[in-house]
Amino acid sequence: MRGRNGYGGGGDSIGDSFAGSDDLLNSSAPLTSNRSHFARLVTTICTKIVNVPVLTDNPYVGINGCMATLALGSLDNNRRFEGDPSYGDPAISEILSDPILRRKVVVHIMDAMIAQYAGGPQFNPVFTRQIGGIYVSRDPVAIDAIVLQRLERFRTESASGRLDPIGKTAIHIHGGADANLGTDDASRIQLVRVEP
Repeated sequence: MRGRNGYGGGGDSIGDSFAGSDDLLNSSAPLTSNRSHFARLVTTICTKIVNVPVLTDNPYVGINGCMATLALGSLDNNRRFEGDPSYGDPAISEILSDPILRRKVVVHIMDAMIAQYAGGPQFNPVFTRQIGGIYVSRDPVAIDAIVLQRLERFRTESASGRLDPIGKTAIHIHGGADANLGTDDASRIQLVRVEP
């Protein structure tokens, strides 16, 4: 839910509209505030944003892809959007839909040189695979949908045994498609491979 309260450079916040309410979006984090504010770096300092996430899993939002990295990294008090029951949906899409971010983001460049398919978001070399790839697009949903499929495949092929799928916690990707931030429909994504 969205609200405005005069905080920060643009006076913009994401939260519920009930002043003084203790209702939280994330019941697993009962001591968090019900407001989040965009960073001043995003609201007043930067005129353009190039999003460069590193590909890793994150049990609180499925993957730290283009969408989650940019949305959750752009505001304070972001932990209330992570984990059960919402796993960042619809909050991540609402944050990315805000004109503060939407008009400034020019491109997403996913660093998938080495992908971490489990044990994240902290680095854990046991669960990594060398992909040697970089994904570039103006569509963060498409990149996240593509790399999610790769991480799922790596999890089923894991030397430590088959790991649970992470798609059920990466529901914000489909939510981003529903919010017209991009597409997660594989038939509409054109992947152009560029070799050095």
